[in-house]
Amino acid sequence: MKNIFFILFILLCNGVLAQSNSVNCSCCAKENRQFDFWLGDWDVFNKLGMKVGENKIVVLQDSCLLQENWISNGQTGTSYNFYNNSDSTWNQVYIDNLGTALNLKGQFLKDKMVLKSQKIIGEKNDYYNRIVWSKDSVGNVNQKWDIVDEEDKVLYIAFEGIYKKKLTTSKLESMKKVTGIGGIFFKCKDPIKMKEWYKTHLGLNTDDYGATFEWRDNENPEKKGQTQWSPFSQNTKYFEPAQKEFMINYRVENLELLVEQLEKEGVTIVDKIETFEYGKFVHIMDMEGNKIELWEPKDDEYEKIVGGVTK
Repeated sequence: MKNIFFILFILLCNGVLAQSNSVNCSCCAKENRQFDFWLGDWDVFNKLGMKVGENKIVVLQDSCLLQENWISNGQTGTSYNFYNNSDSTWNQVYIDNLGTALNLKGQFLKDKMVLKSQKIIGEKNDYYNRIVWSKDSVGNVNQKWDIVDEEDKVLYIAFEGIYKKKLTTSKLESMKKVTGIGGIFFKCKDPIKMKEWYKTHLGLNTDDYGATFEWRDNENPEKKGQTQWSPFSQNTKYFEPAQKEFMINYRVENLELLVEQLEKEGVTIVDKIETFEYGKFVHIMDMEGNKIELWEPKDDEYEKIVGGVTK
Protein backbone atom coordinates (compact mmCIF):
# COMPACT_ATOMS: atom_id res chain seq x y z
CA MET A 1 0.00 0.00 0.00
CA LYS A 2 2.87 2.38 0.80
CA ASN A 3 4.28 1.78 -2.68
CA ILE A 4 0.95 2.75 -4.28
CA PHE A 5 0.86 6.03 -2.33
CA PHE A 6 4.49 6.73 -3.29
CA ILE A 7 3.75 6.18 -7.00
CA LEU A 8 0.68 8.44 -6.80
CA PHE A 9 2.82 11.10 -5.09
CA ILE A 10 5.44 10.97 -7.87
CA LEU A 11 2.79 11.18 -10.59
CA LEU A 12 1.16 14.14 -8.86
CA CYS A 13 4.50 15.97 -8.58
CA ASN A 14 5.29 15.35 -12.24
CA GLY A 15 1.86 16.64 -13.21
CA VAL A 16 2.34 19.82 -11.19
CA LEU A 17 5.82 20.30 -12.69
CA ALA A 18 4.53 19.78 -16.22
CA GLN A 19 1.70 22.25 -15.58
CA SER A 20 4.20 24.77 -14.13
CA ASN A 21 6.47 24.43 -17.18
CA SER A 22 3.49 24.86 -19.46
CA VAL A 23 2.45 28.05 -17.68
CA ASN A 24 5.98 29.48 -17.82
CA CYS A 25 6.40 28.58 -21.48
CA SER A 26 3.33 30.19 -23.00
CA CYS A 27 5.48 31.93 -25.61
CA CYS A 28 7.92 29.16 -26.50
CA ALA A 29 6.38 28.25 -29.85
CA LYS A 30 8.53 28.90 -32.91
CA GLU A 31 6.17 31.71 -34.00
CA ASN A 32 6.91 33.59 -30.77
CA ARG A 33 10.63 33.44 -31.48
CA GLN A 34 10.56 34.77 -35.05
CA PHE A 35 11.70 38.27 -34.01
CA ASP A 36 14.52 37.11 -31.72
CA PHE A 37 17.12 38.04 -34.37
CA TRP A 38 16.46 41.68 -33.33
CA LEU A 39 17.46 41.04 -29.70
CA GLY A 40 20.70 42.62 -28.53
CA ASP A 41 22.60 45.80 -27.80
CA TRP A 42 23.17 47.60 -31.11
CA ASP A 43 24.94 50.53 -32.73
CA VAL A 44 22.87 51.76 -35.67
CA PHE A 45 24.38 53.22 -38.86
CA ASN A 46 22.92 54.81 -41.97
CA LYS A 47 23.74 53.66 -45.51
CA LEU A 48 26.77 55.97 -45.59
CA GLY A 49 28.29 54.24 -42.55
CA MET A 50 27.61 57.09 -40.12
CA LYS A 51 26.39 56.16 -36.65
CA VAL A 52 22.87 57.56 -36.15
CA GLY A 53 21.79 55.97 -32.89
CA GLU A 54 21.78 53.09 -30.47
CA ASN A 55 19.11 50.51 -29.75
CA LYS A 56 18.72 47.85 -27.10
CA ILE A 57 16.13 45.09 -27.57
CA VAL A 58 15.29 42.93 -24.55
CA VAL A 59 12.74 40.24 -23.70
CA LEU A 60 10.12 40.70 -20.99
CA GLN A 61 7.12 38.83 -19.56
CA ASP A 62 8.59 35.31 -19.77
CA SER A 63 9.71 35.93 -23.37
CA CYS A 64 6.24 36.98 -24.52
CA LEU A 65 7.31 40.58 -25.18
CA LEU A 66 10.22 42.31 -26.92
CA GLN A 67 10.97 45.83 -25.70
CA GLU A 68 12.85 48.28 -27.91
CA ASN A 69 14.86 51.15 -26.35
CA TRP A 70 16.01 53.66 -28.98
CA ILE A 71 18.44 56.54 -28.37
CA SER A 72 19.69 59.07 -30.92
CA ASN A 73 20.57 62.76 -30.97
CA GLY A 74 17.68 64.40 -29.12
CA GLN A 75 15.36 61.43 -29.54
CA THR A 76 14.41 58.47 -27.38
CA GLY A 77 11.77 55.90 -28.19
CA THR A 78 10.27 52.69 -26.86
CA SER A 79 8.29 49.99 -28.59
CA TYR A 80 6.60 46.81 -27.43
CA ASN A 81 6.54 43.89 -29.86
CA PHE A 82 4.55 40.67 -29.45
CA TYR A 83 3.04 37.74 -31.31
CA ASN A 84 -0.75 37.62 -30.99
CA ASN A 85 -1.88 33.99 -30.98
CA SER A 86 -5.51 34.95 -31.52
CA ASP A 87 -4.96 36.23 -35.07
CA SER A 88 -1.42 34.88 -35.79
CA THR A 89 0.11 38.35 -36.28
CA TRP A 90 3.09 40.28 -34.98
CA ASN A 91 2.31 43.66 -33.45
CA GLN A 92 4.31 46.74 -32.49
CA VAL A 93 3.30 49.76 -30.44
CA TYR A 94 5.91 52.56 -30.58
CA ILE A 95 6.08 56.04 -29.04
CA ASP A 96 8.97 58.48 -28.65
CA ASN A 97 9.73 61.74 -26.87
CA LEU A 98 8.93 63.72 -30.04
CA GLY A 99 5.33 62.51 -30.01
CA THR A 100 5.72 59.94 -32.79
CA ALA A 101 3.23 57.11 -32.29
CA LEU A 102 3.02 53.95 -34.39
CA ASN A 103 0.73 50.96 -34.23
CA LEU A 104 1.91 48.26 -36.63
CA LYS A 105 0.71 44.77 -37.49
CA GLY A 106 2.09 42.10 -39.79
CA GLN A 107 3.85 38.78 -40.14
CA PHE A 108 7.24 37.10 -40.50
CA LEU A 109 7.51 36.40 -44.24
CA LYS A 110 10.46 34.90 -46.12
CA ASP A 111 12.92 35.54 -43.27
CA LYS A 112 11.75 39.15 -42.89
CA MET A 113 9.59 40.80 -40.26
CA VAL A 114 7.10 42.97 -42.16
CA LEU A 115 4.84 45.28 -40.12
CA LYS A 116 2.42 47.87 -41.46
CA SER A 117 0.16 50.53 -40.03
CA GLN A 118 -3.48 51.14 -40.86
CA LYS A 119 -4.28 53.82 -43.42
CA ILE A 120 -3.31 57.33 -42.34
CA ILE A 121 -5.23 60.28 -43.75
CA GLY A 122 -2.69 62.76 -45.11
CA GLU A 123 -3.05 66.37 -46.19
CA LYS A 124 -2.41 65.45 -49.84
CA ASN A 125 -2.48 61.65 -50.01
CA ASP A 126 -3.41 58.79 -47.73
CA TYR A 127 -0.49 56.54 -46.81
CA TYR A 128 0.76 53.65 -44.68
CA ASN A 129 3.90 53.13 -42.57
CA ARG A 130 5.66 49.88 -43.50
CA ILE A 131 8.76 48.71 -41.63
CA VAL A 132 10.82 45.65 -42.60
CA TRP A 133 13.55 44.03 -40.49
CA SER A 134 15.90 41.34 -41.84
CA LYS A 135 19.11 39.67 -40.69
CA ASP A 136 22.10 39.50 -43.04
CA SER A 137 24.76 36.81 -43.41
CA VAL A 138 27.15 38.36 -40.83
CA GLY A 139 24.56 38.88 -38.09
CA ASN A 140 23.69 42.53 -38.72
CA VAL A 141 20.05 43.60 -38.89
CA ASN A 142 18.73 45.83 -41.67
CA GLN A 143 15.70 48.02 -40.96
CA LYS A 144 13.83 49.90 -43.68
CA TRP A 145 10.88 52.19 -42.92
CA ASP A 146 8.92 53.08 -46.05
CA ILE A 147 5.94 55.35 -46.52
CA VAL A 148 3.74 53.53 -49.05
CA ASP A 149 0.47 54.13 -50.86
CA GLU A 150 -2.55 51.81 -51.06
CA GLU A 151 -0.83 49.73 -53.75
CA ASP A 152 2.31 49.33 -51.58
CA LYS A 153 4.28 51.66 -53.84
CA VAL A 154 7.06 53.44 -51.94
CA LEU A 155 6.41 57.18 -51.73
CA TYR A 156 9.60 57.86 -49.80
CA ILE A 157 11.96 56.25 -47.29
CA ALA A 158 11.50 57.51 -43.72
CA PHE A 159 14.48 55.63 -42.27
CA GLU A 160 17.01 53.03 -43.33
CA GLY A 161 19.51 51.66 -40.82
CA ILE A 162 22.02 48.87 -40.29
CA TYR A 163 22.23 47.39 -36.79
CA LYS A 164 25.65 46.16 -35.66
CA LYS A 165 26.18 44.43 -32.34
CA LYS A 166 28.01 46.51 -29.77
CA LEU A 167 31.33 45.09 -28.66
CA THR A 168 32.28 44.91 -25.00
CA THR A 169 35.60 46.34 -23.86
CA SER A 170 37.13 42.87 -23.72
CA LYS A 171 35.91 42.09 -27.24
CA LEU A 172 37.20 45.42 -28.53
CA GLU A 173 40.62 44.65 -27.11
CA SER A 174 40.67 41.16 -28.59
CA MET A 175 39.02 41.85 -31.96
CA LYS A 176 41.02 41.76 -35.17
CA LYS A 177 42.32 45.18 -36.11
CA VAL A 178 44.64 44.93 -39.11
CA THR A 179 43.91 41.76 -41.10
CA GLY A 180 46.41 42.27 -43.93
CA ILE A 181 48.10 44.64 -46.37
CA GLY A 182 45.53 46.37 -48.54
CA GLY A 183 47.92 48.40 -50.66
CA ILE A 184 51.40 49.86 -51.10
CA PHE A 185 51.60 53.37 -52.57
CA PHE A 186 54.81 55.24 -53.41
CA LYS A 187 55.90 58.44 -55.14
CA CYS A 188 57.92 58.46 -58.36
CA LYS A 189 58.88 60.90 -61.13
CA ASP A 190 56.85 59.19 -63.87
CA PRO A 191 54.09 56.77 -62.75
CA ILE A 192 53.26 55.71 -66.32
CA LYS A 193 56.85 54.71 -67.13
CA MET A 194 57.17 53.09 -63.71
CA LYS A 195 54.16 50.86 -64.39
CA GLU A 196 55.58 49.96 -67.82
CA TRP A 197 58.94 49.04 -66.25
CA TYR A 198 57.32 46.70 -63.72
CA LYS A 199 55.11 45.21 -66.43
CA THR A 200 58.04 44.56 -68.77
CA HIS A 201 60.63 43.32 -66.30
CA LEU A 202 58.63 41.83 -63.42
CA GLY A 203 55.42 40.79 -65.15
CA LEU A 204 52.94 42.94 -63.26
CA ASN A 205 49.60 43.20 -65.05
CA THR A 206 49.03 46.94 -64.70
CA ASP A 207 46.10 49.28 -65.33
CA ASP A 208 45.42 52.98 -64.70
CA TYR A 209 45.70 52.47 -60.94
CA GLY A 210 48.74 50.22 -60.85
CA ALA A 211 48.42 46.49 -60.25
CA THR A 212 46.17 44.36 -58.07
CA PHE A 213 47.43 41.18 -56.41
CA GLU A 214 44.67 38.64 -55.89
CA TRP A 215 44.80 36.04 -53.13
CA ARG A 216 42.55 33.72 -51.11
CA ASP A 217 41.48 34.00 -47.50
CA ASN A 218 43.29 31.46 -45.32
CA GLU A 219 40.22 30.64 -43.23
CA ASN A 220 37.80 30.71 -46.16
CA PRO A 221 39.54 29.74 -49.44
CA GLU A 222 36.38 30.52 -51.42
CA LYS A 223 36.73 34.19 -50.47
CA LYS A 224 39.02 36.38 -52.61
CA GLY A 225 41.06 39.32 -51.35
CA GLN A 226 43.12 42.03 -53.04
CA THR A 227 46.27 44.04 -52.37
CA GLN A 228 46.81 47.15 -54.48
CA TRP A 229 50.20 48.35 -55.78
CA SER A 230 50.18 51.95 -57.05
CA PRO A 231 52.86 54.46 -58.07
CA PHE A 232 51.87 58.11 -57.53
CA SER A 233 53.22 61.34 -58.97
CA GLN A 234 55.96 63.01 -56.93
CA ASN A 235 53.67 66.05 -56.64
CA THR A 236 50.70 64.16 -55.22
CA LYS A 237 48.96 65.63 -52.20
CA TYR A 238 47.35 62.32 -51.32
CA PHE A 239 50.12 61.47 -48.84
CA GLU A 240 49.77 64.78 -46.94
CA PRO A 241 50.20 65.79 -44.17
CA ALA A 242 53.00 63.19 -44.19
CA GLN A 243 56.19 64.18 -46.02
CA LYS A 244 57.19 60.59 -46.76
CA GLU A 245 57.65 58.91 -50.13
CA PHE A 246 55.30 56.04 -49.40
CA MET A 247 51.98 55.15 -47.75
CA ILE A 248 50.68 51.74 -46.72
CA ASN A 249 47.03 50.70 -46.81
CA TYR A 250 45.95 48.17 -44.17
CA ARG A 251 42.88 45.99 -44.42
CA VAL A 252 40.77 46.13 -41.22
CA GLU A 253 37.45 44.98 -39.79
CA ASN A 254 34.81 47.10 -37.99
CA LEU A 255 36.28 50.42 -39.12
CA GLU A 256 33.85 52.63 -37.16
CA LEU A 257 34.57 50.84 -33.90
CA LEU A 258 38.31 50.82 -34.60
CA VAL A 259 38.37 54.58 -35.22
CA GLU A 260 36.38 55.15 -32.03
CA GLN A 261 38.94 53.13 -30.10
CA LEU A 262 41.91 54.85 -31.76
CA GLU A 263 40.50 58.28 -30.85
CA LYS A 264 40.28 57.20 -27.20
CA GLU A 265 43.91 56.07 -27.41
CA GLY A 266 45.02 59.49 -28.69
CA VAL A 267 45.85 58.43 -32.25
CA THR A 268 45.65 61.27 -34.82
CA ILE A 269 42.71 60.73 -37.18
CA VAL A 270 43.37 62.74 -40.35
CA ASP A 271 39.87 62.74 -41.86
CA LYS A 272 36.38 61.30 -41.57
CA ILE A 273 35.39 57.84 -42.73
CA GLU A 274 34.42 57.79 -46.41
CA THR A 275 32.18 55.07 -47.80
CA PHE A 276 32.26 53.76 -51.36
CA GLU A 277 30.73 50.70 -53.03
CA TYR A 278 34.03 48.85 -52.60
CA GLY A 279 34.60 49.69 -48.91
CA LYS A 280 35.20 52.29 -46.23
CA PHE A 281 38.36 54.35 -45.82
CA VAL A 282 39.98 56.62 -43.26
CA HIS A 283 43.52 57.96 -42.73
CA ILE A 284 45.55 58.14 -39.53
CA MET A 285 49.12 59.07 -38.57
CA ASP A 286 51.58 56.80 -36.80
CA MET A 287 54.03 57.94 -34.12
CA GLU A 288 56.70 59.00 -36.67
CA GLY A 289 54.44 60.95 -39.00
CA ASN A 290 53.69 58.24 -41.56
CA LYS A 291 50.22 58.54 -43.05
CA ILE A 292 48.32 55.25 -42.95
CA GLU A 293 45.23 54.34 -44.93
CA LEU A 294 42.75 51.98 -43.23
CA TRP A 295 40.34 50.09 -45.48
CA GLU A 296 37.35 47.95 -44.56
CA PRO A 297 36.98 46.27 -47.96
CA LYS A 298 34.09 44.86 -49.93
CA ASP A 299 36.25 42.60 -52.06
CA ASP A 300 33.48 41.47 -54.41
CA GLU A 301 32.77 45.08 -55.38
CA TYR A 302 36.47 46.05 -55.55
CA GLU A 303 37.10 43.17 -57.95
CA LYS A 304 34.69 44.77 -60.43
CA ILE A 305 36.68 48.00 -60.82
CA VAL A 306 40.21 46.68 -61.25
CA GLY A 307 41.62 45.75 -64.64
CA GLY A 308 45.20 44.77 -63.88
CA VAL A 309 45.09 41.60 -61.77
CA THR A 310 48.36 39.83 -60.98
CA LYS A 311 47.98 36.30 -59.62
